[in-house]
Amino acid sequence: MIGFILRFFKGIVLGWLMSLVFFMVKRILAKALGGGASPVPRQHNRQSPPPSSDDGDIVETIWVGMNTAQLRTSFGHPKKTDTTQTGEIWVYPNLNGQGTETAITIENGTVQSWRDRKIA
Repeated sequence: MIGFILRFFKGIVLGWLMSLVFFMVKRILAKALGGGASPVPRQHNRQSPPPSSDDGDIVETIWVGMNTAQLRTSFGHPKKTDTTQTGEIWVYPNLNGQGTETAITIENGTVQSWRDRKIA
């Protein structure tokens, strides 16, 4: 009886571990291949930068107040640049891995806002 109970718990633990592995593989593949697009484009407007925000830092996020040097260091040169009356809009393809492009509004050399939009 004890042997049966131990095998039962061993099966539960192994099943849980395998499901965790499959879940992680699924997320990695979705991010790498750009799957899982969100149906509604989101408007982002975060106010606080990460703890270290020197010009040479490489980060994997965008925040309001981020300068253009940090943006280029993090994501490279934009696919497209549009000039507006108050600044520029930099467009990056598929930053979030969800089949959308990200339009980043830049004024006075800093990020003011960004939004995801579906790629046509």
